[in-house]
Amino acid sequence: MIPAEFSYVRPTSIEEAAQAAGQPGAKVIAGGQSLLPLMKLRLARPSTIVDIGRIPGLSGTHYLPDGGVEMGALTTYAQVIAETQLEWTREALSNVGDVQVRNRGTLGGSIAHADPASDAPAIALALDYSAVLRSPRGERVVPLDGFFTGPFTTTAADDEILVALRRPPLPDGVGGAYEKLAQPASGYAMVGVAVVIGRSEIVGKPMAMLLLAQHATVTICHSRTVDLAEYARRADVLVAAVGRRGLVTPDMVKPGATVIDVGVNRTDEGKLVGDVDPACFEVAGLMTPVPGGVGPLTIAMLLKNTVAAAEARYTAA
Repeated sequence: MIPAEFSYVRPTSIEEAAQAAGQPGAKVIAGGQSLLPLMKLRLARPSTIVDIGRIPGLSGTHYLPDGGVEMGALTTYAQVIAETQLEWTREALSNVGDVQVRNRGTLGGSIAHADPASDAPAIALALDYSAVLRSPRGERVVPLDGFFTGPFTTTAADDEILVALRRPPLPDGVGGAYEKLAQPASGYAMVGVAVVIGRSEIVGKPMAMLLLAQHATVTICHSRTVDLAEYARRADVLVAAVGRRGLVTPDMVKPGATVIDVGVNRTDEGKLVGDVDPACFEVAGLMTPVPGGVGPLTIAMLLKNTVAAAEARYTAA
């Protein structure tokens, strides 16, 4: 099929684009990898196409003074793959579509399109990105967890142009992973899960607060919790930080769960072990070892913060 008849506008500035996009029946296009297929099938019938693909200043990755990142809305998947410092993000985006999609498709276009089968929204949500929107009324910044309102719908007004995506600095020691269950023929994600885990110096309640901030359902237990094994078996992410050798046994771990062992204990022979029985490696999907897991990262962060405190004190003096 071919698209229905439409008018074509190519503004040279955001101001012109916002004015054109505010007209009834107008649709904004950048790389065209989301809207054009719908137009070909006549599932979308815009009266006017507003092409922002050549507006200057809307492409590239910019690292902010506070350690955050801002990416222009016209930054392509290929550019992000080349410029990102996050290996797991590079790996995830390298599996988006084909070469043409990665070279033409834009990150801003994917976010604005709000397709739940797209990879970019899940990744951007996990990294706590916000949408930077500009209109004749000025600029506003909307966190993505409030920007998406449903499949293919967002809080952006008709005359608001997504100009950038912006995130705060990531916590020290942060890691990430992206898993996708894709439709074999199209490569579209049927299920996409992105997880970011940051480890702090003190575990317990701070860890619970960090998980709650990521909308996890958290249960706090301790060594005297009645039927501890029953609670542990329900967990997708199990964090052990009691200081009791072998407290967590294989029968307490949900198959495929992520187990983070923060405990540090010494055997009678002086060997360093954690709170989790090493046999749990056979049950867990992912598990941090002891030694060599959380410990080295904790030491590295302690040293980093000690140096930072000394530098701040020296500068103040």
